[in-house]
Amino acid sequence: MRPFPNALNGENWDLVFSLMPGLTFLFLAAITIYSTARMPKHPYFKAQTIGLGGFGAVLALIGVVLFVPPVRARIQDIFWFSAKVAVSMYMYIWYRGTFPRYPLRSADEGRMEDPVAARHWRANPDGDRRSLVLSKTTWGRRQ
Repeated sequence: MRPFPNALNGENWDLVFSLMPGLTFLFLAAITIYSTARMPKHPYFKAQTIGLGGFGAVLALIGVVLFVPPVRARIQDIFWFSAKVAVSMYMYIWYRGTFPRYPLRSADEGRMEDPVAARHWRANPDGDRRSLVLSKTTWGRRQ
């Protein structure tokens, strides 16, 4: 399940990829503990500071446990599968949030192909774009 299993093979690459889960958790623990040190030293934030420090300690403990060879051998497939799914989900959400859906007219009937805007076009068949913006801002209100 690790990335590039055929291109990057050999003992050195196997060691690098097998240490990656533990190093990832230790890196996350370092960031968390650094953030704990930068939190305000006001008594109001004492519970949050202790909680964040405890979370950093748990991450560090998980990172240390992942260096144990039997655990390291068992966790490899789960780690790389989760990493690939997380990257795929991030790319999907980024793509959907970055590129807007423009309403497109069908050439044959002049109806909307975008199902989100279909409600507006049934109510306003003239196709005035200014009213499209108004109808999207008033979504959910009865006309």
